[in-house]
Formats: sequence, C-alpha cells, structure tokens
Amino acid sequence: MTQLMVPSSTTIENAAVDTDAVADIVWATPGEDLWVATRTTDEGTAFLGFVERTFEEYVAVDGEGASLGRHGSLQAARAAFRRA
Repeated sequence: MTQLMVPSSTTIENAAVDTDAVADIVWATPGEDLWVATRTTDEGTAFLGFVERTFEEYVAVDGEGASLGRHGSLQAARAAFRRA
C-alpha cells in the first residue's frame, strides 16, 4: 500500500530539494538531520519514507514504517530506497 500526500498550499520554509534521477525519487530536507523521500505519479505525490541521522548513523524507514536498515552514510541510506 502506498500513501499519497494531499497537495497543500503549505510549504516547508527553507527546505532543500534534491532529485535522484536514477529512481525518480525527490528528496526534501525539511529539518536538520532529516530527509524525506517522495515520488510523483499520475495519482499524486507518494510518500516513500525518510532517512534520519541519529548519532553517527543514518536510519532509513519506508513509507509504511518498515526499517530499511541503519547505514554509515547518507548515500548508503538513500540507496536503500532504490533497492526497496
């Protein structure tokens, strides 16, 4: 099951956005040490999950709350979404 985010007029101030062209994943950084993954489909914007930095590791969690693992780098955590 995929969750869809409803379009809103609310924006996240100063959020950095980065697109992973390989997997069509858009990464937003709404806060320090937090990266949110989404993908735009014909049905809207699908929430894929997030990566959170905790101490010296990066925890990846998919859109349904399942762990995609603990990683030593942000790049490795983001790559987990391409494999999921």
